[in-house]
Parts: sequence; C-alpha cells; structure tokens
Amino acid sequence: MTLEGRPHREVVEFIANDPAIRARVKAGLAAEPGHREAEARYLAEAGDLLAELVKLLPPVRELTWVGQLRHLVVPADGQAGKAKPLDYRAAVPLLLERLRQVRNYRLAHELVAVLSVAFAKKQARPVFLELFRDPPDVDADQRESVRRTLASGLADFTDQTVADEHIQLVGDPAYGSARQPLVATLAKTKDPRVPQVLVSLVDDPDVAEAAVVALGKLRPAAARPRLERALEDSNPAVQREAAKVLKKLHLPSPSSAPKAMFREAPQPSLPHRHLF
Repeated sequence: MTLEGRPHREVVEFIANDPAIRARVKAGLAAEPGHREAEARYLAEAGDLLAELVKLLPPVRELTWVGQLRHLVVPADGQAGKAKPLDYRAAVPLLLERLRQVRNYRLAHELVAVLSVAFAKKQARPVFLELFRDPPDVDADQRESVRRTLASGLADFTDQTVADEHIQLVGDPAYGSARQPLVATLAKTKDPRVPQVLVSLVDDPDVAEAAVVALGKLRPAAARPRLERALEDSNPAVQREAAKVLKKLHLPSPSSAPKAMFREAPQPSLPHRHLF
C-alpha cells in the first residue's frame, strides 16, 4: 500500500493502525540525523506511560507514541467488518496527570492533542487554561510552542461559558502570538463584545492577522474604518486579509442577523507532531 498523495490525517491513521506500515515508517526515520537521540529522549519519559495506557485500555495491544490514541480504531460492537474510534476516556485522568509533569516537548504536544477531544473537555479545559498561563518547563526551549498548542486545545473547547476568560486572555499581550487560536475562535463564545474586541486586536501585531480573519467571518460594518487603515499595515499578510474582508463588506452583509453574525471562525491547525 502506498501512502503517497493521501491526506495527512489518512496517512496518520494508516500508520497508527497498521504495524507493518508503522515499522516501515520507523525504519525510514531511523536514518534521519538526530532521530535516534530524539526517540531515546522521548521514550525515557513516555515509555512507562505507554505501558500504563496499554494496561488501562484492553483493546490496545501496542502503543508506539501517545498521539497514536487519537487515531486508533477498534471493531464496532456487533457490526462485522466495521470499526469505530478507540474510546480512551478512561485514560483521561492519567493523561492530564502526565501533562502537568511533562518535560519532553514532543510528549507535551501529543498529550494536548489526545486530550483535545469532546469527551475530555470537562476535565481538560481547566488544566489547559492553567498551563496556558504557566506552561510546563519543557526541554529545548519549547515553552512558547507548548503554550500555543494549549491555546489550540482551548480553542477546540470554546463555547459561551468561557467568554470572559478568553476575552481576557486574547487581550493580554504577554501571551504573544500564542493567542492566535483563541482569537480565531473567539466568535464561538457568541458574546456581544467580540466584534469590538477583534477590532482592537487589529492593533496588536502578534494577533492582527487572526483578528482580521475572524472579523471577515463576522462582517461587522463598524470594523470598516479600522480595516481600511489595516490596508497600510506593515505586515503584508494583514494587508491582504484586510483587503479580503473589505471586499466582503461590499457584499450583502449577514451582520444584521444575530445568528449569522457569530459564524464560527475556522479552527487553527495544531502544530505538527512527530509520529515517532
């Protein structure tokens, strides 16, 4: 079976569920400079967790990396030849415990990824929020990278109940560009303050582009003057996005309809995570 040309998620699912493909990919990675050392560092921290997860989740016979959990499928009950995603909710407390203690940055990214699922939302969101404010002291100077991954997890969980917290977070420049996923999904809070908050964030170079893109989904007419000034922003990406939004504002606007005003902004993609 060739993986060339297949979508990334499909490739990861093939690797996660097929030991032969996994072995082939791992052999190829072994030839890359520095891979053996990086893999040894990862397993030094993740090895015991992988073993605990296999014991905790009976359908799982082997785990090569923690992020594999999100892509595993198991036979569907009573449906011959059918498969369903692995239900690993029993592992959520263990995964959260390890997230608080994590030091390997690759493991940190994987833990956030596998916890950014609906069934973990209630337990994971307060931990993500705590660690976004004060990220784990991971190796390789990757704390800010982990902060951004945590922001992506929080963005996945955004709803009306977190409006105050997310508005406070996006308005704090101390969190830098890590706020971008939160800005991109702020409209999901359906809070009436959101359009004005986004307009104010166009002045913040760390999140200006995300704010302009989010305004393009809401199309509030009051944003036009600030967007017109953004056409002369020092960042070409902000200029381009502002031009796109202004073009939309010349079209019939949905902003007069309250429900349409708060269309969901596209969810930011999570940072790349290594497979092995």
